Amino acid sequence: MLKELEQAIDQVKALKDQSSNIANSIETLSNELNNIKTILSPSSVNASNSASQLTSVLGATTLCSFGTGPGSYLSIRATVLTSMLPSSNITDSVIGVNVLPFPGCVNPSNPAKVPFVFPWPCVPLLTPFTPTSPTTILQGAPITTINSKAFCNFASGGVVSFINPGQFNAKTT
Repeated sequence: MLKELEQAIDQVKALKDQSSNIANSIETLSNELNNIKTILSPSSVNASNSASQLTSVLGATTLCSFGTGPGSYLSIRATVLTSMLPSSNITDSVIGVNVLPFPGCVNPSNPAKVPFVFPWPCVPLLTPFTPTSPTTILQGAPITTINSKAFCNFASGGVVSFINPGQFNAKTT
């Protein structure tokens, strides 16, 4: 009988260890689910009405100083919204992802120019946008505003700026 009692005690200890491991696993899973919820939940940029600069969002219009027409700006930060549209920060200057090529380039230093063919192809290679609102941080970097500019390294001298931020009511400081 004593041996059976010891076996029962050992089984209870094993169950206790298992339940402790299960509790730890459940807590870890709960933390991971909360992290996923945070990533997927839309949040708003702190952009008050007393601020001075419009922020650039999905659908903003850009223009290169050597471009033959305007281009489109795409923000892919779908979890951070301004005016119910995805916002962007100064690192969002990737060609084909955030900034689409412009219709043409008239920069004489464009290395892709072809004699007697005009305008030349636009193949922008941009720097990050200049931070014009360094106090408003979006996912680790300053937010882009209507005054932010990126410089073209492909055809030196080209400057890409926003001509319409795509935002209609919120502003940033």
